[in-house]
Amino acid sequence: MESEDFEQIETAIYEAAIIPEKWSAVLDDLATATNAVGGVFFGVSTVNAAWVASGGLHDRMVEFVASGWATRNTRMEIGIRKGLHLMPRFVTEADYYGPDGIEKEAIYTEFFLKQGLGHSAGTIALVPHQDMLCISFERGLDRGPFLQHELTRLESLRPHLMRASVVTARLGLQQLRTAVETLSALGLPAAAVSESGVVLEANAQFAEATHIWTTRGANRLALHDGLADTMLSESLSALRLARVKRSIPVRAAPDGPLTAVVQMVPMRRLALDIFGNTAAIVVLSEPKSEDDNAALLLSLFDLTPAELDVARGIAAGQTVNGIAKARGRSVATIRNQLRSVMSKTGSSRQIDLIILLRSFAAV
Repeated sequence: MESEDFEQIETAIYEAAIIPEKWSAVLDDLATATNAVGGVFFGVSTVNAAWVASGGLHDRMVEFVASGWATRNTRMEIGIRKGLHLMPRFVTEADYYGPDGIEKEAIYTEFFLKQGLGHSAGTIALVPHQDMLCISFERGLDRGPFLQHELTRLESLRPHLMRASVVTARLGLQQLRTAVETLSALGLPAAAVSESGVVLEANAQFAEATHIWTTRGANRLALHDGLADTMLSESLSALRLARVKRSIPVRAAPDGPLTAVVQMVPMRRLALDIFGNTAAIVVLSEPKSEDDNAALLLSLFDLTPAELDVARGIAAGQTVNGIAKARGRSVATIRNQLRSVMSKTGSSRQIDLIILLRSFAAV
């Protein structure tokens, strides 16, 4: 690696700190400079893992995660046990497993070697919120292990990589903080939570809503309504999926009237995502008076005007056939819209929907 290339990569690292989309290109440059197939940032949070890879490793990483190897990554496990995450350097297979260790490791015999890989140079570090971050460069078994001068070059860049990764993570936290502060200005209790339910940021109104929620072990959010709490946990665990429940009805007592709605707004494409902690904003909405109207239902439950119309008909005691006839629509259309309303409001029976709508607004 020429000194000019070294300076260009260092500059690119700090650009990636502010523009996370550039991390892949940085990893590509470093892989090229060290004769590697590619590089990857692999962040591990309390419940999940996220990663960003250079072009040369992207497809392999997709298979690595999809095949479950991310949860059986003995490199990370052994590295932590040996304290390698406390060492400010890049390590190789010899550090993890000894001179002949990979021959006994399934992650190599069943994945890396079959992918044409077999040698790595990696480093483990802690980033905000106690997540683990691994930076690893992979190359083929036929190219031999990373040489000392290559490791030395990577190690000279390690401080820059660590500082930049922390900036990226903090950038994600600032994005969350700004979103929560905006909701605070609107008078809405809100908190930013990780996919494991850990509260990352919260406003003053959140702390005052103790009748709805609390924080328990490890600062995890919990709703007093057991059913709603289960729905929240399931939604957070499925946060990376495109379709998860967004609005969660809350009741003061089982089968009682609706008293509030907790909305979950996924924060996608955050800088924080790179390091394993996909987040969401949870917002509390409570009816303030009998004057709350249909507009509230539209916003809280993401209902379309047509869905709201069907919901109001059901709440008024109309049947599906009756609504279809009155609106000049097919029965199948009304049933599909009603099914969507039930799903969005978390109602399992029509009576639940009726109670929910009547207790929440004058529909």
